[in-house]
Amino acid sequence: MYKVGILGCSGNIGSIVLEEISKTEDNYIYAATRNERNIIKKNNIHHKIFDIENKDKLNDFISKCQVVINCTGIKNANIINVCMENNVNYVDPSFFDLSETVELPKTKQNNCIIYSAGCNPGLTEVFIKYIDTEYSPHKLEIIFSGSGSMSKSAIEELLDISNEYKSSFRSFVRGNSIEKMETWEIKRKLNHLSGDVICIPVINQSFFKCINSTDIKTAYFYNTFKSEKIILKLIEAKSIIEKDEKIYRNYISELIGLFEEESVGYNSSFTNYYCIFSNGLNYKKRITLESKLDWNKLTAVVITEVINLLKHNKNLKHGIGEVWEMFDAYEIIKVFLRNGYIKISNIRL
Repeated sequence: MYKVGILGCSGNIGSIVLEEISKTEDNYIYAATRNERNIIKKNNIHHKIFDIENKDKLNDFISKCQVVINCTGIKNANIINVCMENNVNYVDPSFFDLSETVELPKTKQNNCIIYSAGCNPGLTEVFIKYIDTEYSPHKLEIIFSGSGSMSKSAIEELLDISNEYKSSFRSFVRGNSIEKMETWEIKRKLNHLSGDVICIPVINQSFFKCINSTDIKTAYFYNTFKSEKIILKLIEAKSIIEKDEKIYRNYISELIGLFEEESVGYNSSFTNYYCIFSNGLNYKKRITLESKLDWNKLTAVVITEVINLLKHNKNLKHGIGEVWEMFDAYEIIKVFLRNGYIKISNIRL
């Protein structure tokens, strides 16, 4: 049995991850939560109720596991440090700056600390590596859209990574630098799933680092929204974070409702990457990665595949990194295609 620990298993992402990973019978899961809400009862799930701030209980929990998945949305350096001390693999769907979070080990590690193991970032960069391997483009443009709810911690993470030193808005990648965009096409009609969307160009550190690992010279990434209300509310929430805690919390609650409202407005669950690229030789192609899963379910699928790869020692290296750095991204896409999680269509323009 492969022993998997999940922190935050009753949360928005954690409950989906728990359900997905428990489908594999040779996974034995230690599921940690602060309360008994949304508890799933299965023979291969053992529930632990405790607060992760309790270091003794956290240490005891981690020591029983071969891998720990942190679905709390909380950047807790102690979790990662204890995993490193006990040679336990660590997986986190969130993006974080490790230099801010943990003291990096000076000796060689025998375990893996994997972050950005979600949909975006996560699958986004895996898809980029797939495109790079398959087509060797010089220029790349990706438009991301999808349905799915957003938890309190997910919205707070979205606001956190929008900080200037973590993400660059109205920007694109050229060469080894991030440059500002003067204009862009704000409103676009994508496919029958996304419909009309508002495009916001943004380059986060995961995307930038991944592009720099390829020969792609120019790259754009657009996040999309159906409604201007969410964009305006995010801007307002960001401006009030350090000024008024109570008003900020109200904004978070309103944003949870707005994302839920937007998700319900779609005809079905989906996640979509709409990509246009060229290789500089008058060759232009459009490739679309579509999934019938919303971004939360797709995040759970990414994490489940990461666990499966770790279980079978398919990691390319030990140490700290993102999914596309630690595994063969091309093979991950192939697995997702075989399992029907995604489909890829392409057309020469």
